[in-house]
Amino acid sequence: MLCLPLLFASLTGRSGPLPALVRFAHGPLGPGASLTSPAVPADRGLFARPLRPIGSVYKICRTVTGGSDMSYEQAARDAGVDLDMPLLRAGNFDLVAQVGDVLFVSGSIALAPGGGGIAHIGRLGGNMDIDAGQASARGAAEAILASVHQHLGSLDEVLRVVRLTGYVASDPGFNAQPKVINGASDLMIEVFGEAGRHARSAIGVAELPLGASVEVEAIFQIKH
Repeated sequence: MLCLPLLFASLTGRSGPLPALVRFAHGPLGPGASLTSPAVPADRGLFARPLRPIGSVYKICRTVTGGSDMSYEQAARDAGVDLDMPLLRAGNFDLVAQVGDVLFVSGSIALAPGGGGIAHIGRLGGNMDIDAGQASARGAAEAILASVHQHLGSLDEVLRVVRLTGYVASDPGFNAQPKVINGASDLMIEVFGEAGRHARSAIGVAELPLGASVEVEAIFQIKH
């Protein structure tokens, strides 16, 4: 219910009592009009101005509510995450280990779309800049979310993100590893809201497996 007045204000550009929204909900918009129409007929009065896309309202509601009444699954897909992506396991280990209500997700790297290999190969301070490193960290976080989704069946089983540890392949003298790993942290907060805030380490290393530029591992608390 918290989002209803916000929905009213965002759609109309005006604030007002909730009954105005209720009256709108029970009345027709008019021929050819919809919530995503660029405009509605002038005789609609309150709704004579252009309407905002409903997606922007969704994002505002997530910010206000901390994501508590929104689907984490949908938020991830809206953020462009392929939760069903083929995942890489380059050794004799599990991608996810569950102990009670805690999930430990193995180190993950950014993958090319459709499982076509490793994305963002290189080293920070060498052939990659910070923007490219952040894209690599975000890609690693996307693989983490896909691992959690495929293990649990739904990201909506997550209570919170507890910790991320990020490893950045770095040339000597490169010391902006925290900025690089922000690419992963930002995605967690984008998807989970306040529940996505986490403890973190960002560590520079000489090399990473398969030439990856960034590897990220994660710990989640989940519902029992």
